[in-house]
Amino acid sequence: MKKKVLIVMVCALLALSVRAQESFVRPLWEQGPLVESIDAKDTARVHVFLPARQIATGRAVVILPGGGYEHLAMGHEGTDWAPFFNAQGIAAIVLKYRMPHGRCDVPISDAEETIRMVRRQADDWHIDPRQVGIMGFSAGGHLAATVATHAHGDAKPDFQILFYPVITMDRGFTHMGSHDNLLGRNATADDEKTYSNEQQVTRQTPPAFIFLSDDDDIVPPANSVTYYQTLLQHNVPATLRIYPSGGHGYGINNFFRYHYQMLTDLRSWLATLKPAAPAIDAKQEGRKMTLPLWPKKPAVKSADKRDTAKVYVFLPQPEKATGRAVVILPGGGYAGLAIDNEGFGWTRYFNDLGIAAIVLKYRMPHGRPAVPISDAEEAMKLVRRNAKAWHIDPRQVGIMGSSAGGHLASTIATQSEGEARPDFQILFYPVISMDPKITDDETYANLFEKVKPKKIDEGKYSSDVQVTRHTPRAFICLAHDDSDVNPENAIYYYQQLYRHDVPATMHIYPDGDHGFGSQTTFRYHQQLIDDLTLWLGSF
Repeated sequence: MKKKVLIVMVCALLALSVRAQESFVRPLWEQGPLVESIDAKDTARVHVFLPARQIATGRAVVILPGGGYEHLAMGHEGTDWAPFFNAQGIAAIVLKYRMPHGRCDVPISDAEETIRMVRRQADDWHIDPRQVGIMGFSAGGHLAATVATHAHGDAKPDFQILFYPVITMDRGFTHMGSHDNLLGRNATADDEKTYSNEQQVTRQTPPAFIFLSDDDDIVPPANSVTYYQTLLQHNVPATLRIYPSGGHGYGINNFFRYHYQMLTDLRSWLATLKPAAPAIDAKQEGRKMTLPLWPKKPAVKSADKRDTAKVYVFLPQPEKATGRAVVILPGGGYAGLAIDNEGFGWTRYFNDLGIAAIVLKYRMPHGRPAVPISDAEEAMKLVRRNAKAWHIDPRQVGIMGSSAGGHLASTIATQSEGEARPDFQILFYPVISMDPKITDDETYANLFEKVKPKKIDEGKYSSDVQVTRHTPRAFICLAHDDSDVNPENAIYYYQQLYRHDVPATMHIYPDGDHGFGSQTTFRYHQQLIDDLTLWLGSF
């Protein structure tokens, strides 16, 4: 009788534990994807499995099933892994990513957005944003390794787990089905090199655990071995397990002869991982916080009372802090904000350099330019008011803007004074001029709305004609083939800076169009990062 009671109690406890876990499915791109697919019916979604709160460790894994970039093995390489991770207090987020059809940026943008989404939901899902890893199988392993080696900021994972992964796009030992589906049959040598991840490893690449079988006849084991060797050469912690047999594609299926040994190996490795810094309460320590820009009433009223301004503050660890800070203004044509790609996507990059990143969600003008300008100026003042508490040097506060956010940033740089004036400016494919001949029509229309501005007003908000010798130094980058904002905007601004002896650097990349922001799918992303890092280190 006692034994039966004990069994009932254990079952009840197990039932409570199961109920304490949480799982749900949600679309990845609720407002439409950043990168369009040629298959409009192919949508991305995430399957979220959260562990019981009382055992949650704060760790999370984004899981990318394989399928040769043609389909997805969502079961044994995806959702079937949730109980394994949840039992260890680890959140499992399985991504149903879109197929590339020769456009590699489609699944890459999905994977990067999922990492960002997990970090955005960190508080609600009880996740430590510095313990978010990525895991992939076969072609999903290639996608995971691509994100691990290419991504920056909030899209960069903290660790990677790869099962029998495709790593290279070298036709000599890649999986040609994955190659053709990702890049197309006529892929260029440059694209093949870019997405051969063994050639993209740096010392900043996250730690890796790699599994495969010696008799894999689908993806040559040389993929994993070469990647492992390159990781070691760059002093990246890496573990490689090559089992004697098993072929390819077993996932978590227990018919794999070394199934239990594999799970034991993975548990042991996960136990060795540590966050980049000691786990802390972000709100308590002030490393990350959200603040209203105007706790009371804004200095300038907006036509839309529901449109409020906020600042998202990301501070580097105190031991890394350089005292420098950047206020980041995303673009969006003064109609909305690309706050993920052109805002949050940059925060980790700056924090890794010891630079505080303050993302401003500014209000839209609706024909009143003073509205977003007052928000940007107040954000600059707010950073300087909190300089001591945030370990910032008030003489090293810069501003960064993309597209219409670049117009706002350059306006602040050329016209603001006192504590609102930045010490340096970083501009990505910026709108600079309000001259109707070269400006961006959408930005112009939303800035002035129905009021036809006078020539004097167009000149007032054309930063190229507002430059003086006191304008702060500038870093400007754009793509030569920008189809949204005429490159002459940035070129004229650079020329005026040069004429007024203002230190300025401009990088025009051969292609990339408009809006690439922090996306690693931008062909010259790593070059851009290197150029910006070098410039930031020059003063």
